[in-house]
Amino acid sequence: EIPNGNVASTQQERYLPGARVHYQCESNFQTMGGNYITCINGEWSQAPVCRDMTCEPPPEIPGGNIEGVKKSRYLPEESAEYHCWQGFKMTGTSTVVCRNGTWTELPKCKVACTASEEDMERNNIELKWSTKSKLYSTSGDFIEFRCKAGYLEAPGSSAFRVQCMEGTLEYPQCRPGRKSSLSSGQLLCDVVAFLVLKGNRKP
Repeated sequence: EIPNGNVASTQQERYLPGARVHYQCESNFQTMGGNYITCINGEWSQAPVCRDMTCEPPPEIPGGNIEGVKKSRYLPEESAEYHCWQGFKMTGTSTVVCRNGTWTELPKCKVACTASEEDMERNNIELKWSTKSKLYSTSGDFIEFRCKAGYLEAPGSSAFRVQCMEGTLEYPQCRPGRKSSLSSGQLLCDVVAFLVLKGNRKP
């Protein structure tokens, strides 16, 4: 006999050289090393091992936990669901599955950055590619801002393409002002034209 398995073929008192014996594992166990042993020179070949294919409870993850009540053991293909705590954002799939005695890849809960309406209002900026008043992003992601209408980039402002770093955003800043609708070249031409016109006027 082997742990978590038994002989499936008819047992005999004596076995001739070359005789084979078939083993099978109990439910939720898998045979490792083949299902048969062979009588060779008065001894049996290496017996198989029955590997437990069930899983222990899925592990905790930083910034999140498992939904519902944990079971003591999980059967093959049973699943568990993770969710992240408030202020964290999940990367990867929230569902893990018990396969071959182990869990599929666990998700990660990363500290989220929140581009809030209050912070953007304080810095006179808005989201460049979204009309939302609030945006959540994962650590490592980039967010793009722009100045609100009637504002210009403030001197010494940080970049308007900002990377979320462990829940922190470095906001760019804008100050009141408007861009001229005329380019510098147009403005120069208009000034020259004005001076020429003024010089051609008769007293």
